[in-house]
Amino acid sequence: MVETARAWARPVHTELDALASLKKLLERQNTFRPVFAPLLRSARPERKRVTQLRRILADAGLLYDQLKEAWQEHKLDGLEKQMSSLTLSAKEEDIKELIEIFDCHFDPAKEPKGPKPRIPRNKNRATSSAGETGEAEGSTSESQNSSPHNSPNKTNNDVAAGDSSQKVPAPEPVAAN
Repeated sequence: MVETARAWARPVHTELDALASLKKLLERQNTFRPVFAPLLRSARPERKRVTQLRRILADAGLLYDQLKEAWQEHKLDGLEKQMSSLTLSAKEEDIKELIEIFDCHFDPAKEPKGPKPRIPRNKNRATSSAGETGEAEGSTSESQNSSPHNSPNKTNNDVAAGDSSQKVPAPEPVAAN
């Protein structure tokens, strides 16, 4: 048992070093808060994407102040030069998206890239081209046809009365006392 634990155990100083490097990484990520804060207020898929982009920047050792200085001195060329260090760890589309985000952030003439407007989902998806009845051919799924449970288009009365393929026993009368 000791041998098994020894295979997974690491010295405390190794864990402390890993924790310190993680803390530095998070500090670098937090320097980009002015840029990414509005983007993090969006839907979950967009937040995941923005978090990945922010992590790419932090892993490369870049800081917000470095990118801001590059923008002030050389505009878009400065950003591209700073982002060129990312070519080993990031895809080209990631780099282009980061350049676009920072360009829109630093340039007051451009509208900052913000969260995409969310389109409300239609919660009533049981409608079909035949209207609200759900009686059009192909408007119900196979599971709705075979199951009397959790079906928005059928009730137990409909199943017992109209569907001969379903063997639903009628409720037995109970004698009153």
